[in-house]
Amino acid sequence: MGKLLERKILTDVTFAVGKKGTHFHAHSLILENRCPSLARVVDKHTKKKKGGKKGEKKDKKESSGNVATAASEVSVDVEPAVFEELLYFIYTGEVTTHISFSLLSHGSSSSESFSLEQVFALMSLAIEHELPRLIALCERKIRSAITSARILSIFSHP
Repeated sequence: MGKLLERKILTDVTFAVGKKGTHFHAHSLILENRCPSLARVVDKHTKKKKGGKKGEKKDKKESSGNVATAASEVSVDVEPAVFEELLYFIYTGEVTTHISFSLLSHGSSSSESFSLEQVFALMSLAIEHELPRLIALCERKIRSAITSARILSIFSHP
């Protein structure tokens, strides 16, 4: 399913994420089955935008490469890397290696790794969208990152 997300084939949902409105494309059927809470957000936004009811035919425009995107976008106010991780989890049931290994280095500055703050943001989304397995994975990452040295560094800054 990760390839389906990666290729963006026949998507019917577009998310505009973050301050710059980074676009992420998804499939409403996958969202409905894997994350009903996020599917409800999309459905509510689509109804509000179009003034229609569930089940009505939606307008689509065809893009190059067999990618269909919804005419309206759902705005999400979260860091794009965090939302991308959420979508990856919804599609695959796993987290990427960015989050899997980043916390082992305790705050690596690599652009490829997740910060502890990003893991907290991801856990917040997981709670909001009722994804207990992702919540547990985030909790595990946070616990593994909390050391006495890290706690001391947090409290030593005014």
